[in-house]
Amino acid sequence: MNNKYWAAIIVGLWALTLLTSSFYRHPNDWFDVSQVHVSDTVEGQQPEVRYSRGIKKKFRGTWLVEVNEVTSGGLKAICSAQGSNYYEPGNYKPSTISLQSLMGGKSCTMQPAEYVIDIVWTVRPAGSPLMEIVRTSNTFEVLPRGE
Repeated sequence: MNNKYWAAIIVGLWALTLLTSSFYRHPNDWFDVSQVHVSDTVEGQQPEVRYSRGIKKKFRGTWLVEVNEVTSGGLKAICSAQGSNYYEPGNYKPSTISLQSLMGGKSCTMQPAEYVIDIVWTVRPAGSPLMEIVRTSNTFEVLPRGE
């Protein structure tokens, strides 16, 4: 082949890459999640977690929830849970749920301290690369019993 053919092939492949990459949009095109707010609580009680989500297109996804204690040296992972779901427009989730419900039923024992929660949703739409949505909650406090 001569140089004109190679140039045409290269330009064609480049155009194909640009066209197909335009179909790989932002994960919010499939799934949108508001800020995560966690209420203060008392030792031995599960805090309430408040967030809203919008499922715009169906997809298979995974989620990871990690509870981190805020220490002087940084964040210290206390517990985590993960799972997978098939997300479809119209699926319902209450706007306020317990931490244990958010973690798929797993219980997390937290001593009096300050904490944050990290949640990572991995969006796996058919025909598109994996995408992640990450939310970190506000800092919340677990108070000793009797306060």
